[in-house]
Amino acid sequence: MHAPVLDGARLRVAILVSAVLVTLAPLGGCPQPAPSDDSAQDQPAGDAPAKTFTWYSAFNPQNVGALSAVWGSSASDIFVVGGTFDQGEVYHFDGANWRAMEVPSVPLLVWVFGFGPDNVYAVGVGGGVVHYDGGKWTALDSGTKDDLWGIWGRAPNDMWIVGGKTGEGEPVLMHFDGVTFTPVPVPPNDRDATALFKVWGIGSKLFAVGERGLILSYDGANWSQVPAGAD
Repeated sequence: MHAPVLDGARLRVAILVSAVLVTLAPLGGCPQPAPSDDSAQDQPAGDAPAKTFTWYSAFNPQNVGALSAVWGSSASDIFVVGGTFDQGEVYHFDGANWRAMEVPSVPLLVWVFGFGPDNVYAVGVGGGVVHYDGGKWTALDSGTKDDLWGIWGRAPNDMWIVGGKTGEGEPVLMHFDGVTFTPVPVPPNDRDATALFKVWGIGSKLFAVGERGLILSYDGANWSQVPAGAD
């Protein structure tokens, strides 16, 4: 597949821009007026000026599939994934310009995660997994045809992937050590959930969330269901 040329009318990606409100200095050495309410009086001295944030459209998309996830290693290294059900798409932002990247023939990509500009993964529909090494994207054999909805890792040799088909089968949970995808048994759940959508961790703990309010927790040895109020 050849990467199409991306111009300003091809892609809409929301970029967060912060505009700092500048406080005007008092004129002629006149003292500033006293605060008019209690909340202003409680404002600690020396606080930074307030900030506002404005979203704006960077591009107007035409003939572009859905855009489903974004990840970046820096402000000049941003990856956006998506596509159509027949073909995944990846776009890259270098801090100034967007470009469409050439990707293998894989279906829709729904999530992206990486460790740096030369080590990025994306997962998607039909068990699709692709890897970027800083030069090109390569398709990997995940060993499943089930949809994959999320990927996260502590290190390039310690990654987790979740997925499944809503309404049928069992949730998909896999560990990836950078070479081999290993299916991990999902504990029985009392919600009849058949898909996990996202996974994330901190310290030695991992959490995976999915269909019908399902939450799973990993303590470094075992996965177990976490009681949740969501249905």
